[in-house]
Amino acid sequence: MDYQTTKRLALRRALAANAAFSAVSGLTLLIFNANLAALIIDASSIWPWFEPRVLLMVVGAGLMLFAVLLAVLARQAIPPSVWVRQVIVADIGWAVASAVLVLAAPGALTGAGIAAVVAVAVVVAGLAGLQWQRLGSA
Repeated sequence: MDYQTTKRLALRRALAANAAFSAVSGLTLLIFNANLAALIIDASSIWPWFEPRVLLMVVGAGLMLFAVLLAVLARQAIPPSVWVRQVIVADIGWAVASAVLVLAAPGALTGAGIAAVVAVAVVVAGLAGLQWQRLGSA
């Protein structure tokens, strides 16, 4: 395997890791939405009509769609750099939005919710960094 092929393979593996994490996260939210809503969201601190489990289902479905996009990119011999950059922007957006949520509305989450949001944001930011590094070398 030549050097360019090795670099592209590294990028594809980073995208595949992101796809796997997104799919597992999405499935978890879709399957366990009621239990997770009770565990991580303090519904009493938000609007009375707000349904936390529906929010988690919508986020889970979105993550599943994102995982499919990532899997498609990871399967390509040469993932288009414009699409990879969009994925990186989306990942950075997720991490920033997570920080904003924790800082701007801490009462909306339980302690477990804050820990979960921060942990996922750290993983997503790490995946964005890995993809950026591998994109530059591919």
